[in-house]
Amino acid sequence: IDALGNGHSQNKGKEFEIYIASLYRSLGYWAKTTSELRESGELSHFTQASTGDQGVDVVVKVPQEARDALMIIQCK
Repeated sequence: IDALGNGHSQNKGKEFEIYIASLYRSLGYWAKTTSELRESGELSHFTQASTGDQGVDVVVKVPQEARDALMIIQCK
């Protein structure tokens, strides 16, 4: 995590979002950044198209008994 804040990268925030999503995936969860969802056309499944992503950076599906619940993450 410390390495993400070093250097002159202008994409530090995006790199951190990717790291957080990959961390959840390594724990066995389905997780995608809003950038990934936007590129795949899936973003509208999770947010209202008229309001954009409303600050959502990562979406994680959390298995529940009856259905998947969503965990919405805003990275700072």
